[in-house]
Amino acid sequence: MRYISDADYAYIMQKYHTPEMVAESADSVHRGTRIFNRFIRHDAIFDESSGMDGDAILRGIRENDDPTLPHPVRKANAFAYVLKNTRISCDARDLFPAINMIDRPLNKTLVGDWRREVEREIIPELEAKRARLENDGIVTIWLDYDHSVPLWERLFALGFSGILAESEKAREGRVLSEEENAFFEGIRITYLAIVSFVDRLACLAEKTPGSEKLAAALRKIECAAPESFYEALLLDYLYFMLCEHVEGLQVRSLSNFDRMLYPFYASDLKKGKSELELRRELAYFLLQIASIDNYWGQPVYLGGCNADESTVINELSYVFLDVYDELGIYNPKIQIKVADSTPKEFLSKALDMIRRGHNSIVFVNDALMRKALVDAGADPDEARLCDVKGCYEYSIRGAYDSSCMNYVNLLKPLEFALHEGYDAVSRGFSGLASPRLDAYRSFDELYAEYKRQLMHLIDEVASISNALEVYLPQISP
Repeated sequence: MRYISDADYAYIMQKYHTPEMVAESADSVHRGTRIFNRFIRHDAIFDESSGMDGDAILRGIRENDDPTLPHPVRKANAFAYVLKNTRISCDARDLFPAINMIDRPLNKTLVGDWRREVEREIIPELEAKRARLENDGIVTIWLDYDHSVPLWERLFALGFSGILAESEKAREGRVLSEEENAFFEGIRITYLAIVSFVDRLACLAEKTPGSEKLAAALRKIECAAPESFYEALLLDYLYFMLCEHVEGLQVRSLSNFDRMLYPFYASDLKKGKSELELRRELAYFLLQIASIDNYWGQPVYLGGCNADESTVINELSYVFLDVYDELGIYNPKIQIKVADSTPKEFLSKALDMIRRGHNSIVFVNDALMRKALVDAGADPDEARLCDVKGCYEYSIRGAYDSSCMNYVNLLKPLEFALHEGYDAVSRGFSGLASPRLDAYRSFDELYAEYKRQLMHLIDEVASISNALEVYLPQISP
């Protein structure tokens, strides 16, 4: 490969999962002993001297928890405990550190406990209704508080320490309620833990021969905002790892990459850094996501429009596709905002990659997303800058968390329409009575009844989602 040696590539692709571990995990899934395990941690990959093993950390979270404290503080304390004790590694064959606790330890402990408390003690009737709809095959619906996208521009502009300073400044001089104070205290504990963790990584990198570049970049982002392309990539990677894999709140986009990281890229070129070196840094970054290889794919998006409707596509956009193509990976998955101003040359490049099977690329219509958001009340400029995330949904930056995922069985309303409003198997009532089968005089009448049942089901699912959504601060503050 042009951008990375075979030895480095082999190391990175096994830094979280070796082929034997992947095969073992897949086999255990087939045997039913480990069903749908989303995040798999392998303690043995890491040096024992670098931290505690994962199971000991899970026990420690519970042993050190103080149930008298508010949830935001308890969660932040648990997060800090993990960062203080997780095993870590640095290696001369990589530009990015490795973190052992990728199995969402907070979700396995406190957050999971709080979710069960809400389901069993606060909303048992609503949970029973949700479970019935799911068991009857009508809809799959669950408390999904995982589709978040940070305000990447603020992270790149302020860095971890800057976010902490800004939060503390906002806290000063205010008369806060207990709930508000817990919110700010959770932020303080969390970002102090992140800064300390970056210091911990830097100390290890400084002791690791061949990791001098990593050590210097870690020292920079420990106390300041990133300035170079590599420092911005490192901050992006660390935030993703800590939020998605430790805190347990999925980062459903690595940013509008070409818009947000181009200033760092262009600045490095202006300072005399070679394009080849920048491409190498990007290659190592992309391989981090490929090596973790979460089955749903990690999104990142390119393109869109500037305020004057000119294209966001720039030199870095082409470089991104070049490097991705050269690596032959499919994770991260790339979402491209397509507008009238999007260069045909860029689209042709992406389409060529698709034809050759070197891709996980989707195209999203910029104009339609913006129109939908404006129709829903968004400011036109907010709509222009909307995030594309997750499984290709879109939202105003910092405004929404896509919670309460659901999959509606579109055949069930037909079943209700054909069985007088009842489930043909469970005999459960849909809530709407339908005519007897022999009462329909035409297909159009049956189709109209199907749509009536469908809209009733959608309204019911929406009401459950809306009711569940309010518990986000209690379950995952």
